[in-house]
Amino acid sequence: MSTTTGTQRFNGFDTELIGGLFAHLESDPEAGRMTMTADARWEDGWNSAISHPYLEVDGQRHDRSALGGRSDEPSFLGGADSAPSPGELLMQALAACLTAATAAAATLGGVRLDSLSVHVDGDVDMHGALPESGVRPGFGTLRARVEIAGDTDEETLSAIVAQGAAISPVRDTIAAGAVVDVVRA
Repeated sequence: MSTTTGTQRFNGFDTELIGGLFAHLESDPEAGRMTMTADARWEDGWNSAISHPYLEVDGQRHDRSALGGRSDEPSFLGGADSAPSPGELLMQALAACLTAATAAAATLGGVRLDSLSVHVDGDVDMHGALPESGVRPGFGTLRARVEIAGDTDEETLSAIVAQGAAISPVRDTIAAGAVVDVVRA
């Protein structure tokens, strides 16, 4: 995949780079295979340091080790309230991915954005933390509300929101479910 960038930007995207990427993916069905990585290291209580060692695209490894953060739980759950909880990080990932995918859909459609924001909320039944409860421990429902304005009509903006949702990898992973293998290393 080419990483040469052009100078023309639209909605913040390098249009030459994005156009080249999409053309490459359309012309080569074997291209675009990506593996992402994430690590978490427990520190104490609910507190973990999280990092992203690398991602690999078509066999090329890209260092991401400078990126990372923290995870904790709110104080009412016994955490130090020092960072977002894992559930909040999941909602942040969904909001960020929907935002990026929707902006990309607008850009590919030639629609200049004036504003775009995504709000996500979700419901969890905390009884799921009890091993014998029979209650699912994860989110039962996630809701995303997209606010968008641009140089087109409301119908087109609604179609862009739908397209952004359709191409969002995080939304798809949550909605369709991914196989999650957990093994002791």
